[in-house]
Amino acid sequence: QTGSLAAFCTVSRKSSVPAGMVSARPVLSGLSVGLTAGIKLTPALSGIYFLATRRWAAAFWSAAAFALTVAVAWVVSPNQSSLYWFHLLGQTDRIGPVGSAINQSLRAALSRTVGYDVGSGPIWLVSAAVAAVLLFFALRAAIRAKDTLAGVVAVQFFTLLVSPISWSHHWVWVVPGMMVAVHYAVRAWQ
Repeated sequence: QTGSLAAFCTVSRKSSVPAGMVSARPVLSGLSVGLTAGIKLTPALSGIYFLATRRWAAAFWSAAAFALTVAVAWVVSPNQSSLYWFHLLGQTDRIGPVGSAINQSLRAALSRTVGYDVGSGPIWLVSAAVAAVLLFFALRAAIRAKDTLAGVVAVQFFTLLVSPISWSHHWVWVVPGMMVAVHYAVRAWQ
């Protein structure tokens, strides 16, 4: 599974790996997100963070790196690329049952609640819109507080919610999310 690797690449800022979403260099932050999204599609929504923080160059490099991975894959394996992008991408049932208890996405929770796969129909659309509004407020608060980690975690939680499949092991973002929650709880308590 690539969830932990994707999380590391997305937020890495160590001197040995100076890339990551939070890198001050737009090329590196964009490349880290774009290349990670090319390996595992879900991190593509990390670009929301770049747009919200007006990091236009990072957003551009992210899209360019992602497009490059798609182009390279198409050159290496055009038949498999065509099959994936035009036939398999929306078929979540090929991965497993959407309503499975180990799928922690919004679509899965809604499907378990109503007893059938809600797909991307009205129930899911309204719920995703509510999640997007909550993301807006969370991101606005994080940006005003200059809290990069809270902003990144908010975007990643949103991404995991709106993805059709978010297995429990994809939720590696809970750990940094807990760090943010504890930080603000301690700060409020003092």
